[in-house]
Amino acid sequence: MKIDLLGGAYKETMLGFSYQLGILPRDDKLFVNEAQVNVSDIQGGKGVIHGLSAVLDITKNRCDIQQFMTFPGSCQDCFYPQLNPCPVGATPMTLARKKCMFSRVYQGERLLSIGCKTICKNTTIVRRCCGGFYGEHCEPCPGPKGQPCYGNGMCQDRTNGTGVCQCNKGFNGTACETCQEGKYGIHCDQDCRCKNGRCNDGIHGDGTCECDAYWRGVTCDDKFTREENCGDRKCHTSAM
Repeated sequence: MKIDLLGGAYKETMLGFSYQLGILPRDDKLFVNEAQVNVSDIQGGKGVIHGLSAVLDITKNRCDIQQFMTFPGSCQDCFYPQLNPCPVGATPMTLARKKCMFSRVYQGERLLSIGCKTICKNTTIVRRCCGGFYGEHCEPCPGPKGQPCYGNGMCQDRTNGTGVCQCNKGFNGTACETCQEGKYGIHCDQDCRCKNGRCNDGIHGDGTCECDAYWRGVTCDDKFTREENCGDRKCHTSAM
């Protein structure tokens, strides 16, 4: 395990929290996003240097949103406020103030005075994944970059998603990258028709049949005998 790079960790970049680096072990090797670490733990004057096999393409995987809530702060003297009118974590909206009544002690007597009540604003960051990313760390859905599930299905993405691809009709695979058994063609919408043989199926297949022994024809539906296969010549005992 690398000294400075811990597998399974996530680090923010200088672009902010929405652009993360995932440090992931794979086949006894360490990757940062999709680039393999080939040089690591070189002590520099101001930190540790790690070398990668490729230039990183940082993808925005978080689409956090800000939610605002406003509420009135404490009532104070309009010109000489004594306290922060908003609680910790909230900020005053200086242009939005309302008249109010507050009490003050003057020469031993408590008096009611007209004051100002500032409207406070509280900001909350709601963590969310962008489309095509899922889970707590917003990892990419299966499939090539920018094309979750190869465009042949829907990924269960977002923060509460599982990253599982729900393939369209006819497609199969973790990333919907292939056809269901017995289907072929770029849209996986063609049916294989081999009766007694193996079909050249899949996205790159053409549906042609490779017939089993003693079967022939376009769909392997014509059965023949060993003698028919040999014609007028005498068949060897091992012939099929």
